[in-house]
Amino acid sequence: MFKLNDDSLYVAKIGTDSVTEGQNAFKWIDEYMKKQNKKPRDGGDKFNIVVLEGTVGSSVAVRRSQGFTEAMKASPDASKYEILASQTGEFTRQKGQEVMESFLKSYGDKIDILFAQNDDMALGAIQAIEAAGLKPGKDITIISIDGV
Repeated sequence: MFKLNDDSLYVAKIGTDSVTEGQNAFKWIDEYMKKQNKKPRDGGDKFNIVVLEGTVGSSVAVRRSQGFTEAMKASPDASKYEILASQTGEFTRQKGQEVMESFLKSYGDKIDILFAQNDDMALGAIQAIEAAGLKPGKDITIISIDGV
């Protein structure tokens, strides 16, 4: 801790709260799916989610996942959601595209929602979704963080 002679000076940190970011991402999804009267693409009773995580072990990735999962479990509609798969996209567009391609090959029409822990991965995933002949935002609802 610094001791300054001038009491009018302050030390401050401006940062983000990654847990809250994850919580807000799920809350937006939950509200949006209801407001749009969305139905699961596979005809089932659950919305299936895939997650593009950030760099493995990074505090941001861990905490965004934590917040998203906590909010999903706490939701009165928790039983309407299931995470099919979660894999690192390393916070890059290219890896986001590669992983989304893999998700689409594995789960195809079961994917309703993509939660990308940053916008670069979301943009890569959008390329994969379009290449698969699907409409991003219509066939698969996408939520991302960072505002790129």
